[in-house]
Amino acid sequence: MTPRILLRASWQTANIGDVAHAPGGIQAIQRAAPDAEIVLWPVWLDERERAMLAAHLPEVTIVEGGIDAGGCPDSAALQAEFDAADLLVHGSGPSPLRAGDVRAWRTVTGKPYGFLGVTFDPFDPPQQATLPELELMIGQLPPVYLDAGLRDLLDHAAFVYCRDSLSLAYLRAQGVRSDVLELGPDATFACDVVDHEAAAATMAEFGLAEGRFACVIPAVRWTPYYRLRGFAPGQEHWRRDAVNALYTEADMAPLREGIVAWVRRTGCPVLIVPEMVHEVELGLRYLASGYPDDVQPFVHHLPRFWPLEEAAGVYARAAAVFGHECHSPIIASSYGTPGLYVREPCDTVKGRMYADLGLPHAQVEVTDGAAAVVGWVERVIDDPAGMRAVTRAGNERARALLSEAATVVTKAAEDGAVSWRR
Repeated sequence: MTPRILLRASWQTANIGDVAHAPGGIQAIQRAAPDAEIVLWPVWLDERERAMLAAHLPEVTIVEGGIDAGGCPDSAALQAEFDAADLLVHGSGPSPLRAGDVRAWRTVTGKPYGFLGVTFDPFDPPQQATLPELELMIGQLPPVYLDAGLRDLLDHAAFVYCRDSLSLAYLRAQGVRSDVLELGPDATFACDVVDHEAAAATMAEFGLAEGRFACVIPAVRWTPYYRLRGFAPGQEHWRRDAVNALYTEADMAPLREGIVAWVRRTGCPVLIVPEMVHEVELGLRYLASGYPDDVQPFVHHLPRFWPLEEAAGVYARAAAVFGHECHSPIIASSYGTPGLYVREPCDTVKGRMYADLGLPHAQVEVTDGAAAVVGWVERVIDDPAGMRAVTRAGNERARALLSEAATVVTKAAEDGAVSWRR
């Protein structure tokens, strides 16, 4: 009996990391169960991302629709998929973003469901703290802290795979009773979607040679979503803008020092690139200029928001990828390219995923200062082969864990099919 799996993913297109979640999750399941039918239920897809999926995963069906006020599918196509699918999987993300959709599936169908590679950060909005500080805070929470509605949803899930060990420790301490509650990495680690031709064109545009350049990604502490999505800001958005105004220049300093160290040690260029759409302007403003005369000619800026598959192709050919964003180093790891996530204090506990996979060197706190970034850059320069080997091993570890998780996912779908198709 061929299992049919409905994947709720594709949270947004303004972030290539979020774009990568869907193909990564699909590919992880396909490797474990090549015959499984996978249907993507996206939150947000633009034409560029639809074209990517059609080119790289043409066998995957996309179903549109949402959940209405009564808790039921609001389109005939989605209702048909609720009828046909054996299992709902909530894909990788910063939180159980669509827990309400999962709850609707459970109520309407009674079929199994689960979470694959999700962060469960108990502090929302995230606290301005380092990962060690967050670990300490999580340890102080009483076992009744977890929201009762989410607890019930997780307790009855066929599986809950947390993408970081802090989330896992939190849910275990809260007594979540899912049959499977384990570490299951971010699906981006399994993503193999790449456009080599586009990457080669970009490298030619900036005079980049394979293995002889670094990519650097800036970010602010709070993403200005109201600007990206065009809705009116409120008090919390203004507060976050104020936090960004206070810290952004200081947070860029470690990246700038890393760029200087890279150029002076190697004589090789740097390309400033975005993981999110607003980071094109951010990189131009804070990272593209103002360097000493011996460094400035080697610093280039990509003046557009690029697609996932082009970014993957460029990262695959880079010597190093570092910056404030979490997912560009993950994308790079699929090709053995060393990456560094310079975590900002407003990020979730997701950053622990690197240490979980044997890559503790691949994550530092921005509050560790320039020395931490420069030290990593020098390590890449001094031992490129060793750093590539460690990076590839970390990605292989992630894929192995995802393969184990995907096997459980497929078994849950098969069990669901046997149960409800009778």
